[in-house]
Amino acid sequence: MACNSGNNAEQATSAAAPEAAQQNQEPVPMSKKKELLTKLIGTHKLNSIEGFVGANGMVSYSKEKNGWYGEYSGLIDGMRESEAIENSAEDKKMLNSMAIVVKEDLSVAISEGTKELFVVPFKEDGFDYFLKKSPKEYSSYMSDKLNPQATFLDGKLYLLAKDGLKSSSLGNMDIVTAVADGIVLTVDEATSKFQMNLFYGDCCDNATYVFE
Repeated sequence: MACNSGNNAEQATSAAAPEAAQQNQEPVPMSKKKELLTKLIGTHKLNSIEGFVGANGMVSYSKEKNGWYGEYSGLIDGMRESEAIENSAEDKKMLNSMAIVVKEDLSVAISEGTKELFVVPFKEDGFDYFLKKSPKEYSSYMSDKLNPQATFLDGKLYLLAKDGLKSSSLGNMDIVTAVADGIVLTVDEATSKFQMNLFYGDCCDNATYVFE
């Protein structure tokens, strides 16, 4: 009987050992990407737009206390002149409805009202890379070092890069250029603000949307 008691004690000790080891294990550290997106779970509304159209046109929209203020400027006889943009009721509705939503599963949606135009699933490594041309051809809008396995580059977390878009896929978002066929979505690492760039792949027209 004494011998059996000893065996039982040894078995209990052996069974407890893995449990103790498991309890003493340190939690796996969260990746930098996952940590940043976890902090950003929720809705981020459009706050401003800065764009460039044609040879020298500049367009800006900013959200102020009384609503949205838009301005266009261009060069006339070598001097830059500006004028206010009259926003239609439809424009105001669109500007107010645009948002970036980080979901609980860390997927990221670009939405216009209740319509999700793009949904980016969470990837621990890499991001949604759908560029037909080399990023070097779009160096004004993104890092020329961009590749499908990239995460953080030049202080930005890349989430989506796509060219060759049909205008219908952008909904009414392209309020500045009206010809955009490319999109890049990033998060600024320093400010935690989302930046969406819509651009025309064959030329210069582009606009940067900031969400916070």
